[in-house]
Amino acid sequence: MNKKLPAEMIDGAYRVEHPLGGGSFSDVFRVRGPSGKAALKLLRLGFGGYSDTAIADFKSEFSLLKELHHPHIASILDFGFDASLEQFYFTSELIEGSDLFAATESSSCDEILEFMVQTLRAFHYLHSYGIYHLDVKAANVLLTETDPQQIKIIDFGLASMNPEGRVAGTPSYMAPEVVKSERPDARADIYSLGVLFYYCLTRTNPFRGKG
Repeated sequence: MNKKLPAEMIDGAYRVEHPLGGGSFSDVFRVRGPSGKAALKLLRLGFGGYSDTAIADFKSEFSLLKELHHPHIASILDFGFDASLEQFYFTSELIEGSDLFAATESSSCDEILEFMVQTLRAFHYLHSYGIYHLDVKAANVLLTETDPQQIKIIDFGLASMNPEGRVAGTPSYMAPEVVKSERPDARADIYSLGVLFYYCLTRTNPFRGKG
């Protein structure tokens, strides 16, 4: 990955080591801070600065995450604003591992089923609080390098307790109601999990198109 680092230090506390990924509205970096290694999500500046919606969505993601405490959900650490970069950020637990599809390439059906059970426990916990992830895909379900390996759910950028009817997420995992801009609920996550599990077991995404 050749993404340019935003700075050597974020907010005077987090030393940036290298990029981890990102999306349309944010970039994620591996950092080392007061409590050791972490993942730092930096809200990307748009033309003319931040919109009120972008800031509200970013703060909402942090607010949702900080209340979650589950062994299969990445934990939240800190929220802040770097005045020199004029960018908001928050940090979370750094997961050393790979996405579920890549990590299960040589796994047996029994092993994949165990990872499915862990994933379902995490989503049962989320849904019991009325929280919907709404971007379930292989890249957001990680498998740690620990022994034993464990599932960790990440990236709650689309998560909501009161989701609007809008098309957002990853097309080949989207539930029909999301595609039709209807208001989704827990069933949308379950649908996407079904696609993910099928993908891991058969090594084929049933709904991926060429474009």
